[in-house]
Amino acid sequence: MATHKRNGAKPFPANKKPCTEIQRTRQRLPIYAHRSKILETLDNNRVVILVGETGSGKTTQVPQYIFERNRNERIAITQPRRVAAISVAQRVCEEANRGQLGETVGYCVRFDDTTSKDEAHERTLETDILFGVVKQALRKRKDLRVVVMSATLDVALFQKFFEDSKPAVIQIPGRMFNVDVFYTAMTQPDYLDSALVAVLQIHLEEQDNGSILVFLTGQAEAAKMLICPIFAAMPREQQMKVFEPAPPGVRKVILATNIAETSITINGIRYVVDTGLVKQRSFVAKSGMEMLQTAPVSKAQAWQRTGRAGREAPGVCYRLFPEETFDQLAERAIPDIQRVSLEVVVLQLKCMGIDDVLGFDFIEKPKVNSLVKAMEKLYALGAFDPEGKLTERGRQMAGLPVEPMYAEEALSVVAMLSVESIFYSPRDKKEQAAQSRAKFQAYEGDQTRVENVRNQLKGYLERLELPISSSFPDIDPLRKSIVAGFFLNTAMRSQSEGSGGSKTAFKTMCGRSEIVKVHPSSSLFMRNPPPKWVVYNELVYTSKYYIRSVVIIEKEWLLELAPKFFTKLAQT
Repeated sequence: MATHKRNGAKPFPANKKPCTEIQRTRQRLPIYAHRSKILETLDNNRVVILVGETGSGKTTQVPQYIFERNRNERIAITQPRRVAAISVAQRVCEEANRGQLGETVGYCVRFDDTTSKDEAHERTLETDILFGVVKQALRKRKDLRVVVMSATLDVALFQKFFEDSKPAVIQIPGRMFNVDVFYTAMTQPDYLDSALVAVLQIHLEEQDNGSILVFLTGQAEAAKMLICPIFAAMPREQQMKVFEPAPPGVRKVILATNIAETSITINGIRYVVDTGLVKQRSFVAKSGMEMLQTAPVSKAQAWQRTGRAGREAPGVCYRLFPEETFDQLAERAIPDIQRVSLEVVVLQLKCMGIDDVLGFDFIEKPKVNSLVKAMEKLYALGAFDPEGKLTERGRQMAGLPVEPMYAEEALSVVAMLSVESIFYSPRDKKEQAAQSRAKFQAYEGDQTRVENVRNQLKGYLERLELPISSSFPDIDPLRKSIVAGFFLNTAMRSQSEGSGGSKTAFKTMCGRSEIVKVHPSSSLFMRNPPPKWVVYNELVYTSKYYIRSVVIIEKEWLLELAPKFFTKLAQT
């Protein structure tokens, strides 16, 4: 949320509700009783750590309290997720009654320098960098005030990190309404099936029309049960539908990933069904491989999910796992800075003029081996010179809102690969969607299938006589550019259990070798004969390792584009 309007954003109408009604709603929030204390504490302390449980009103009210006291102050708030930033900005604009969204209240969803941190427990790479930069700014700017807000914050950790500023801590009382928690008697072998059964039981047995919020692990699962899904890759217009009230006599069911754990308030939720799982990326420094896998949530995440049911009335949370399993969960989730690959972190720090990456003041230090691996990869990509200084190519990489490996690819394909899927499959039109996808199958692999989609869009532009910036009549330069960015994700055909591509195993070439197979969603899954050399965009682990977004390459390209890493290939 910022004080300027996002380019291209449609203006939202000014609030038409009577101010007295809005004021009464605001005054009923638990945080309202602490308004004076919050402002007084902020006057006397440069850093304030505010811990308020779900439903306390901290996200929408604290910025307004500060603004109402001094309208000349510029207030910036970070949210770790796009949908949260947009929905909170809309709500604050409505409550403040300050005209259209984009005038006094607005939002910006990419690359915004901010000074007030909300949802600090969501430890993304960007927020951890931001904490370090803000700490440096506090040393230079005496007028700066920082408010760190969260529902599940590790207070001691943040107190120690900001100890030079002697932070004050404010605790806001708990949830507005009681939430009963129920566990299953045993571990569920199929959590998706169990979630469906729980939803049906709630709908049939509970007489009210309270909405049901179901936490799943990913987009694919939400799409399978498609009722009212919300996930990060969904278009904004569809995300906003979860905030619309259900018709009279109709129960709304929201299928969500962990995007719905924090910040966003979906009215009417009375029931939460928690699978206790989350899909997350993990980086193994020894092998240099990053994989996507399903993992248990932490206790803090589980309580955040539970809290969704108690914002407006007493609620119920059904946890689809035994209480013994909950007792064994980690207290808090491992922050991204200690779990994922760190190329983006290193590149951003270098661009900000911070050359001593290993000595940067992180709130929690990442593994040294992970930082070294990131610097090695960035050097291989041409982002650094031999002395570790940022090159012009590195500055260009940092200017793109994607990971450095994507910078070598054609920008049109980069934009498509940076989302989870370029294809949309409506539940009631799966066969038609599959037929449409088949038209874009590409012999060379998945990224070239993306280019086929781009070419179809280009055809529309040509018929409309609109300008086109570029085209790719020869697919080899595109595949070479993919190799230039993803040569560390090379795999060689290892063994064949049959004649079809689905039976073929590959061996990863960099770091510790792993035996992998092409994911069934890939256009190369059934290719016969299977290719000998491929590069992939993503490694996924379920019962075995799969590679996704796969493209066929030539061995000679590896020798040409990454000779330092593939000097021995000439003999294979």
